[in-house]
Amino acid sequence: MTAEIEGDFAVFITGMRINKYWKIHKWYPNFRDMRKILMALFSNQEEYGALCAHHAWTKRGPILIGYFRSVEQLERFANDPNQPHADVWARYFKRMKNNGDVGVWHETFVVRSGEYESVYVYMPPTGLAMGTSHVPVERRGDLAADRRATGARAAAAAAAKAPATTADCPGPPGCGGSRRSCARRRPQLTVPVAVRRWCRTNRPGPRSGSHPIVGWSAATNERTLWSSPP
Repeated sequence: MTAEIEGDFAVFITGMRINKYWKIHKWYPNFRDMRKILMALFSNQEEYGALCAHHAWTKRGPILIGYFRSVEQLERFANDPNQPHADVWARYFKRMKNNGDVGVWHETFVVRSGEYESVYVYMPPTGLAMGTSHVPVERRGDLAADRRATGARAAAAAAAKAPATTADCPGPPGCGGSRRSCARRRPQLTVPVAVRRWCRTNRPGPRSGSHPIVGWSAATNERTLWSSPP
């Protein structure tokens, strides 16, 4: 079996690393907060584009993989003041106070239409297939290269049927309606005010030996949050 989805989509991977297991009061609240975020996210899947998510455990903590209909919808959730995301970040940094007892991270990937492939052998719907279509592998090709080629042909056919025009582009005159120019105007993933204030206060000097503990990555935006060594 394999997965099938039309158009672009986004993959979001996040995790927590427990650096000091005995400090349960520092890492356990993160579990509660993540549950709040997931409940809010999947309570309105259509608005925020949440397709599915699943998690795995490592020796140091959990990893969660989520699939979204678009990166813009994912960022809309992260920036929505009525959702718990910003408050969760603020509470996390308040608990840490430069001690590094618990690390968190995430990565965001934008997958363009047709530029993916997958295979599942003796598996229930898993990963991307859990939130999209779970179809026989012969439909897209027995080899990975064949499945990618099938996706590329489908994406090209869809683009030919609905070509982008300048009239469809919401940007300023003269941009040409190109994907690159429009990508520059995508909503940026905004670091919450409380987190930015914490960064300005705690960012170390160039010789302090500190290291980044969180990478805040989005389609066209990157920020690094700094902390003193644990």
